[in-house]
Amino acid sequence: MTKIFRPISKSQFLNLGLIFAISSMLAGCGESEKEFPDATFQMEMKNSKGEQVSMEEFKGKVIFFNVWATWCAPCIEEMPTIHNLYKEVKDREDVEFLMLSMDQDFEKAIEFREKYDYEFEIYRLTGPMPAMYHTKLIPTTFIINSEGKLVLQHDGMGEFDSGEFKEYFSGIK
Repeated sequence: MTKIFRPISKSQFLNLGLIFAISSMLAGCGESEKEFPDATFQMEMKNSKGEQVSMEEFKGKVIFFNVWATWCAPCIEEMPTIHNLYKEVKDREDVEFLMLSMDQDFEKAIEFREKYDYEFEIYRLTGPMPAMYHTKLIPTTFIINSEGKLVLQHDGMGEFDSGEFKEYFSGIK
């Protein structure tokens, strides 16, 4: 018996990865949000304007937190999808984008953002990265709800402007 497998597109593959990540986070968690871990807000950063910023300032908001670098091809490839999502939700006062560059030379990250006209702010660490956000892989995206719960961790490239993800993200309060 011959089995025929139809290849899927890169977009379909990325959507499956996001759906799997979201499903994994939600599996068995329907009873109560208490099952989501508390996010850590003890992180100090500087933004592209040179201003010192504490993650504590974002408490009470839905946070789209992405760890990336200009030397990371998957990071660069997913960036337009993040920007598309950002443009759709940037007027929501309850949402914050935390785009944390891992570049040794932060100027490269600033130049990259300017080159592609990305509107979101970018940051670099000025202190230690909290253990909760340590990752062996970039890009990694964390979603923190307004109650301070880490509701999603997506390791690897995502397609954040897909209908499925936008629906998921819009439901986070």
